[in-house]
Amino acid sequence: MTEPAVTGPAVTGPALRGGRDGPAGGLSPRGRNLLARSLLAQERIDAADDLLRRGTADALGPATLADRCGIAARILAARGRPACALLLAHSAVATAGRTDSTGGQGLAYLDLAHTYLALGDGQAARAAATDARRSFVRKGHLVGVARADQLLSATSG
Repeated sequence: MTEPAVTGPAVTGPALRGGRDGPAGGLSPRGRNLLARSLLAQERIDAADDLLRRGTADALGPATLADRCGIAARILAARGRPACALLLAHSAVATAGRTDSTGGQGLAYLDLAHTYLALGDGQAARAAATDARRSFVRKGHLVGVARADQLLSATSG
């Protein structure tokens, strides 16, 4: 299977680019997070890690910072670094909790669930996925609810 080249500004929409010319690499911090999530979904851990390392963490707002921490936690869990992964995942949840974004809070819980699942703790993953689902239901975010349900079914039995 050939992997698509999805790393340049030519293949991203204007919402992902940071302004007319964009910051280094042509991606805004939010765009970088979205692309890293896409790479994680494709199990391209190294590519997601490289993407985040090339981006700056300067002056990220709390929602974007929480998102970045959650993504980094999933990368660290995939690399077998449980203590760092859990620290970042819980930091993402705490940071997202200080925002008014129930969708961002749901994503943070979903990242926590993925982190626990990657580390082999199905029970904790299920609890975090339940919290994610609750946040997405409050937001009315049906795709988020479906993602949480997917994780819940992966952790049942």
